[in-house]
Amino acid sequence: MRTPPLLALIITGFAVSAAAPYLYRLLKARFVWFGVAFPLALFASFMLRYPQAASGVPVRERWSWVPSLGLDLSFVLDGLSLTFVMLVTLIGAAVFLYASVYLRHHEEADRFFGFIGMFMTWMLGVVLADNMLLLFLFWELTSISSFLLIGFNHHAASSRASALKALLVTGAGGLLALLAGMLLLGNVTGSFEISSFYAMNDLITSHRLYPAIVALILVGAFTQSVQFPFHFWLPDAMAAPSPVSAYLHSATMVKAGIYLIARFNHEIGSTALWQDTILFTGAATMIFAGLLFYRQSDLKRLLPLHLPGLVKPSIWYEEALSGMLRFAAWLTSVLQNGDLRRYLAVIIFSALIPVSLMLFSSGGFSVTLPADLSVASYEVALALIIVLATALLLTSDSRLKAIVSMGVLGFGVGMIFIIYGAPDVALTTFVAIETLNVILFVLVLAHLPKFTSRSRTTGRIRAAQTQNR
Repeated sequence: MRTPPLLALIITGFAVSAAAPYLYRLLKARFVWFGVAFPLALFASFMLRYPQAASGVPVRERWSWVPSLGLDLSFVLDGLSLTFVMLVTLIGAAVFLYASVYLRHHEEADRFFGFIGMFMTWMLGVVLADNMLLLFLFWELTSISSFLLIGFNHHAASSRASALKALLVTGAGGLLALLAGMLLLGNVTGSFEISSFYAMNDLITSHRLYPAIVALILVGAFTQSVQFPFHFWLPDAMAAPSPVSAYLHSATMVKAGIYLIARFNHEIGSTALWQDTILFTGAATMIFAGLLFYRQSDLKRLLPLHLPGLVKPSIWYEEALSGMLRFAAWLTSVLQNGDLRRYLAVIIFSALIPVSLMLFSSGGFSVTLPADLSVASYEVALALIIVLATALLLTSDSRLKAIVSMGVLGFGVGMIFIIYGAPDVALTTFVAIETLNVILFVLVLAHLPKFTSRSRTTGRIRAAQTQNR
């Protein structure tokens, strides 16, 4: 029996999830059967490959996507990934059944099934991806789906705040830590294919970047799997509907970090640094969580087992978020204050500073003039006309004079194009740009009031300089 490609199953999961809201509105109470059949059908499709995976021969599929970046659509189905596929799909079927009853009177239940179907699909992508960059892509998609599910009751401020906290912690752990670790690992091995690392253990563990790789990848795993000190986002995430808590935070999403550690354990996990870091972090998480067991009376909060009495990383998070918002408000007031002159100055300096740093860091630059350089008298005259027109434009207190000066400046530039053999560019400059500019400016500005002295002359010159750039 021919089995469908792994990529086809993921695309199917995405398509069905996208159609789920429409199907829910169409089928109403009968949607429960479709909702349960969807993950079970995926489970059955994957189980068709069980004999090959169980025999120790992984199922591998690969399609070229962005070869210049080392990003391929490569998937693997072995014993480890098949275990997590069973976890995601079978528990997914139970959660679809539970949610169909739990949310049967919710006015936005259709949206919920689209979100949770997307999450299930992205989780399958995480456990099947054989390319690190592809795995990271699915990893971040699970964070986005989790954000939508935790904030499902978006009318409540607490739900929105909890969703933002979960997204910032897991998203930052993935974007700032996990991706950086994967890029370092790819730089060391010369490949982003996880299956290619099997024979590179000695190369990886002996490299000078190995400690940084371990730290970054484990931080990414710990933020997702709610390990201390990144555990503080999970209790607030329990504000989500119970099916979300059952699926994401107890059964699947927090297992993504465990899967990541298990997947990389052979390649980079044969050292004391890797093993001891995981052991210490896991032990600390269990101790703090166990202490709360005797204090917590909320059954739903027993799942994350948070300990606010002894350690409060959540306070660090709140302070960091508050500081970031204050900085954003200050930066907005400085850069986006409605002053066109300041906008243009920021744009110009943002372009000049990186270029200047690059030039000076490379030893500077020099300009070598040809030995037979000669300047004709008409070229000197043209340059003087351009300079005088520019000076008049910057210092004029009459709009009409400024417009005429701008026109003379533009026509002077056009004459340069003619002298150096670019008549087509000169024609465009004369007709399409300068002539139309002068006509339009005269028609518009002639009806405006006269100049008023609201600033010093130097300020007007500075404004004219930035606006003409």
